[in-house]
Amino acid sequence: MSEIGYGAWGIGESAWVGATEDESVRALHRAIDLGVNFVDTARGYGESERIVGRAVRERSGDEVRVATKVPPKNRVWPAPEGLDPAEAFPGEHIRSSLETSLRTSGLDHFDVLQFHVWSDDWLGRGDWLETIAELKQEGKSACSASPSTTTSPTAHSPWCAAAPWTVCRSLTTFFDQAPADALLPACAEHGVGVIVRVALRERTRTPACRRRARHRPHRARPPDARSGRRQRPTWRAWRSGFLAPQSP
Repeated sequence: MSEIGYGAWGIGESAWVGATEDESVRALHRAIDLGVNFVDTARGYGESERIVGRAVRERSGDEVRVATKVPPKNRVWPAPEGLDPAEAFPGEHIRSSLETSLRTSGLDHFDVLQFHVWSDDWLGRGDWLETIAELKQEGKSACSASPSTTTSPTAHSPWCAAAPWTVCRSLTTFFDQAPADALLPACAEHGVGVIVRVALRERTRTPACRRRARHRPHRARPPDARSGRRQRPTWRAWRSGFLAPQSP
């Protein structure tokens, strides 16, 4: 698997705006041409699963591995303290979400099935573990993953040893290197893979962006064509207050 993956949140035409579908597909093809063979998407990323599936099917001979995420049934990010796992990830919801993702993407399986939120209190509770095992046995997912929410350095090794994950998703950026101190060594000790997310902090640490001296006010997006409701300002609007693309 390539060390660099393609994060497909931004191409979903939901929270991020600007790219057309054809541009996104060209970008995916270009990434694969350059050796990237891991793409991360999610049920909650708008049209991302469909667009990723389109590109991956067009590159059927390249063995591109795709990860997706199951959103919590209660649609609450992050998981509030004390939440019962049956409210966030009951087995029937996990199965329904994955099957919807498969239909949407046109793929026959996902290489990694992730929970989009997690609480360490859920270990040993609920029927989610049995459902994950069944989906793996049915060939619909190859392995499972969860975000690491453990904050105590001494708790990382027990968490990796006790959890049924084959992959851990970790927030590791230029600004926060804490996982390298304890989480990454613990994952290596227990044979758990690591997906490092937003390493470049949603592109804000790349040469394509620079600081702005003048604040650009947030603007709400126009009403959604399907629901008629006005949408909240996007992440792109939030970033635009202090960042802007560099001129060529």
